[in-house]
Amino acid sequence: NHFDFVFAGNIGKMQSVETIIKAANEIKNDETIKIHIVGSGSNLDNCRKMVEEYGLKNVIFYGRRPLEEMPKFYQMADAMLVTLVKNDIISKTLPGKVQSYMAAGKPIIGCIDGEAQIIIDEAKCGMYCDAEDSDRLAEVLKKIIMLDMKQLGINSKKYYENHFTKKLFFKALNKKEKLLIKE
Repeated sequence: NHFDFVFAGNIGKMQSVETIIKAANEIKNDETIKIHIVGSGSNLDNCRKMVEEYGLKNVIFYGRRPLEEMPKFYQMADAMLVTLVKNDIISKTLPGKVQSYMAAGKPIIGCIDGEAQIIIDEAKCGMYCDAEDSDRLAEVLKKIIMLDMKQLGINSKKYYENHFTKKLFFKALNKKEKLLIKE
Protein backbone atom coordinates (compact mmCIF):
# COMPACT_ATOMS: atom_id res chain seq x y z
CA ASN A 1 0.00 0.00 0.00
CA HIS A 2 2.93 2.35 -0.48
CA PHE A 3 5.33 3.55 -3.16
CA ASP A 4 9.10 3.27 -2.84
CA PHE A 5 11.31 5.88 -4.47
CA VAL A 6 15.06 5.23 -4.44
CA PHE A 7 18.00 7.58 -4.82
CA ALA A 8 21.22 5.61 -5.31
CA GLY A 9 24.70 7.05 -5.51
CA ASN A 10 26.94 9.82 -4.32
CA ILE A 11 25.48 12.19 -1.73
CA GLY A 12 27.55 15.30 -2.31
CA LYS A 13 26.78 18.98 -2.72
CA MET A 14 26.28 18.65 -6.49
CA GLN A 15 23.64 15.90 -6.12
CA SER A 16 21.25 18.17 -4.19
CA VAL A 17 19.80 15.35 -2.07
CA GLU A 18 18.60 18.11 0.26
CA THR A 19 15.95 18.85 -2.38
CA ILE A 20 14.59 15.31 -1.96
CA ILE A 21 14.47 15.76 1.81
CA LYS A 22 12.68 19.11 1.54
CA ALA A 23 10.12 17.48 -0.81
CA ALA A 24 9.73 14.59 1.64
CA ASN A 25 8.99 17.11 4.38
CA GLU A 26 6.20 18.61 2.27
CA ILE A 27 4.54 15.21 1.85
CA LYS A 28 5.40 13.74 5.24
CA ASN A 29 1.73 13.16 6.10
CA ASP A 30 1.26 10.97 3.01
CA GLU A 31 2.04 7.53 4.40
CA THR A 32 1.92 5.93 0.94
CA ILE A 33 5.29 7.41 -0.09
CA LYS A 34 8.68 6.21 1.17
CA ILE A 35 12.03 7.57 0.01
CA HIS A 36 15.10 5.33 0.25
CA ILE A 37 18.55 6.91 0.01
CA VAL A 38 21.38 4.51 -0.75
CA GLY A 39 24.93 5.81 -0.83
CA SER A 40 27.38 8.04 0.96
CA GLY A 41 29.30 11.20 0.37
CA SER A 42 30.40 14.52 1.76
CA ASN A 43 26.82 15.74 2.32
CA LEU A 44 25.37 12.61 3.94
CA ASP A 45 25.65 13.90 7.52
CA ASN A 46 23.91 17.16 6.57
CA CYS A 47 21.08 15.20 4.90
CA ARG A 48 20.65 12.94 7.93
CA LYS A 49 20.55 16.02 10.15
CA MET A 50 17.82 17.58 7.99
CA VAL A 51 15.71 14.41 8.24
CA GLU A 52 16.13 14.43 12.02
CA GLU A 53 15.28 18.14 12.29
CA TYR A 54 12.15 17.70 10.16
CA GLY A 55 11.20 14.56 12.11
CA LEU A 56 10.71 12.61 8.90
CA LYS A 57 9.66 8.97 8.96
CA ASN A 58 9.28 8.73 5.17
CA VAL A 59 13.03 8.92 4.44
CA ILE A 60 15.31 5.93 5.08
CA PHE A 61 19.10 5.99 4.77
CA TYR A 62 21.05 2.83 3.99
CA GLY A 63 24.57 4.22 3.66
CA ARG A 64 27.08 2.88 1.19
CA ARG A 65 26.27 -0.65 0.03
CA PRO A 66 28.33 -3.21 -1.89
CA LEU A 67 27.61 -3.39 -5.61
CA GLU A 68 26.15 -6.89 -5.27
CA GLU A 69 23.41 -5.53 -2.98
CA MET A 70 22.25 -2.85 -5.41
CA PRO A 71 19.87 -5.08 -7.41
CA LYS A 72 17.69 -5.51 -4.32
CA PHE A 73 17.33 -1.72 -3.99
CA TYR A 74 16.51 -1.35 -7.68
CA GLN A 75 13.99 -4.17 -7.35
CA MET A 76 12.24 -2.54 -4.38
CA ALA A 77 11.96 0.78 -6.24
CA ASP A 78 8.74 1.81 -7.90
CA ALA A 79 10.79 4.64 -9.42
CA MET A 80 14.31 6.00 -9.15
CA LEU A 81 15.28 9.56 -8.22
CA VAL A 82 17.94 11.72 -9.85
CA THR A 83 18.71 15.21 -8.55
CA LEU A 84 21.42 17.76 -9.25
CA VAL A 85 22.06 21.37 -8.32
CA LYS A 86 21.01 24.16 -10.66
CA ASN A 87 24.09 24.77 -12.81
CA ASP A 88 24.36 25.65 -16.51
CA ILE A 89 27.38 23.44 -17.13
CA ILE A 90 26.03 20.42 -15.24
CA SER A 91 22.70 20.70 -17.04
CA LYS A 92 24.50 19.92 -20.31
CA THR A 93 25.51 16.48 -19.02
CA LEU A 94 23.55 13.28 -18.57
CA PRO A 95 24.31 11.67 -15.20
CA GLY A 96 25.42 8.05 -15.56
CA LYS A 97 22.78 7.01 -13.05
CA VAL A 98 20.06 7.90 -15.58
CA GLN A 99 21.44 5.23 -17.89
CA SER A 100 21.76 2.76 -14.99
CA TYR A 101 18.15 3.39 -13.97
CA MET A 102 17.03 2.87 -17.57
CA ALA A 103 19.08 -0.32 -17.94
CA ALA A 104 17.22 -1.63 -14.88
CA GLY A 105 13.90 -0.76 -16.52
CA LYS A 106 12.84 1.70 -13.85
CA PRO A 107 10.73 4.84 -14.13
CA ILE A 108 12.71 7.99 -13.40
CA ILE A 109 11.82 11.05 -11.38
CA GLY A 110 14.21 13.89 -12.11
CA CYS A 111 14.66 17.11 -10.22
CA ILE A 112 17.21 18.21 -12.72
CA ASP A 113 17.76 20.57 -15.64
CA GLY A 114 18.84 20.21 -19.25
CA GLU A 115 19.79 16.96 -20.95
CA ALA A 116 18.26 14.67 -18.34
CA GLN A 117 14.88 16.35 -18.79
CA ILE A 118 15.16 15.89 -22.55
CA ILE A 119 15.98 12.18 -22.19
CA ILE A 120 13.20 11.50 -19.66
CA ASP A 121 10.77 13.29 -21.97
CA GLU A 122 11.94 11.50 -25.16
CA ALA A 123 11.87 8.12 -23.42
CA LYS A 124 8.47 8.74 -21.83
CA CYS A 125 9.88 7.00 -18.78
CA GLY A 126 8.94 9.29 -15.91
CA MET A 127 8.45 12.83 -14.75
CA TYR A 128 10.72 15.74 -13.96
CA CYS A 129 10.87 19.24 -12.59
CA ASP A 130 13.57 21.89 -12.49
CA ALA A 131 16.65 21.39 -10.35
CA GLU A 132 16.34 22.33 -6.67
CA ASP A 133 12.55 22.83 -6.89
CA SER A 134 11.44 20.86 -3.83
CA ASP A 135 7.85 22.12 -4.01
CA ARG A 136 7.44 20.81 -7.55
CA LEU A 137 9.29 17.58 -6.70
CA ALA A 138 6.76 16.91 -3.95
CA GLU A 139 3.98 17.35 -6.53
CA VAL A 140 5.74 15.04 -9.00
CA LEU A 141 6.12 12.33 -6.34
CA LYS A 142 2.37 12.44 -5.74
CA LYS A 143 1.45 12.60 -9.43
CA ILE A 144 3.66 9.82 -10.77
CA ILE A 145 1.96 7.19 -8.61
CA MET A 146 -1.21 7.79 -10.64
CA LEU A 147 0.55 6.83 -13.87
CA ASP A 148 1.18 3.38 -15.31
CA MET A 149 4.50 2.70 -13.57
CA LYS A 150 4.96 -0.61 -15.37
CA GLN A 151 4.71 1.09 -18.77
CA LEU A 152 7.12 3.82 -17.69
CA GLY A 153 9.62 1.11 -16.74
CA ILE A 154 9.16 -0.63 -20.09
CA ASN A 155 9.72 2.68 -21.88
CA SER A 156 12.84 3.28 -19.80
CA LYS A 157 14.37 -0.09 -20.68
CA LYS A 158 13.44 0.24 -24.35
CA TYR A 159 15.06 3.68 -24.60
CA TYR A 160 18.22 2.34 -22.98
CA GLU A 161 18.38 -0.57 -25.43
CA ASN A 162 17.83 1.75 -28.40
CA HIS A 163 20.33 4.44 -27.37
CA PHE A 164 22.85 3.44 -24.71
CA THR A 165 23.97 -0.20 -24.96
CA LYS A 166 27.65 -1.09 -25.40
CA LYS A 167 26.83 -2.67 -28.74
CA LEU A 168 25.40 0.62 -30.03
CA PHE A 169 28.34 2.56 -28.62
CA PHE A 170 30.91 0.37 -30.35
CA LYS A 171 28.92 0.40 -33.59
CA ALA A 172 28.97 4.21 -33.57
CA LEU A 173 32.64 4.26 -32.62
CA ASN A 174 33.55 1.90 -35.47
CA LYS A 175 31.55 4.03 -37.90
CA LYS A 176 33.46 7.16 -36.82
CA GLU A 177 36.76 5.28 -37.04
CA LYS A 178 36.02 4.21 -40.62
CA LEU A 179 35.15 7.81 -41.53
CA LEU A 180 38.44 9.01 -40.05
CA ILE A 181 40.41 6.37 -41.96
CA LYS A 182 38.80 7.43 -45.24
CA GLU A 183 39.83 11.04 -44.66
